[in-house]
Amino acid sequence: MPHRKHIAQDRFVRGRTLDIGYSEFPNRVSKNLYGIDISVPLPADRLPNYVELKQTDLNTERIPYPDEFFDTVLANDVIEHVANPMAMLCEANRVLKPGGTLIVSTPNPYYYWEYMQNLLVKFPRMKARQEGHFMSFTRINMRNILERTGFRLFSEIGNFFSLIIVKWTFFLPRLPFLTYQISYVAEKTGSPQHYVLSKPEGSPIMQIQTRLDNKAAK
Repeated sequence: MPHRKHIAQDRFVRGRTLDIGYSEFPNRVSKNLYGIDISVPLPADRLPNYVELKQTDLNTERIPYPDEFFDTVLANDVIEHVANPMAMLCEANRVLKPGGTLIVSTPNPYYYWEYMQNLLVKFPRMKARQEGHFMSFTRINMRNILERTGFRLFSEIGNFFSLIIVKWTFFLPRLPFLTYQISYVAEKTGSPQHYVLSKPEGSPIMQIQTRLDNKAAK
């Protein structure tokens, strides 16, 4: 039986798939998977449906695959742990084929328990540090950074009470405080042409900068 975190995603997975941050909740249903994670790779015999596993820190490294290599990219509970989320999305765009699918899942900051913690001011910051979260993402935040990095968001799926999974269309706008996690499903429609990814000398993390050359201006 697939893990509940994958049930909402599996119907969008197709072809060669990159699973970013696979180690905590490996996808045991889909085939033709490639996994990258900041942790040391799990033994291959434990994940027979994965073609390859690599240790990669997206705070300091690029995705170790060539351009337009994947049909689908999964990032389940990853983006909130990355210091520069736009850099991660630019890399996801690079390795996706045109028309490829990106699935990003992240905690919902309006979930009733998260919202109550946010009212306490200091506690959520301590909690975020303990969980390794750099930031949280609202629907508007996520839509904006996806559009800016060459994606078109076409589906939002919420997990209610960790058990019930529904589309955003009807329930989530009316009951946003009941869903603890949202999966954003987007199509690659272009490249993030106004941005360039780099790692300046002395910088500990990947950085994304606005490109002002003539090519970007066209």
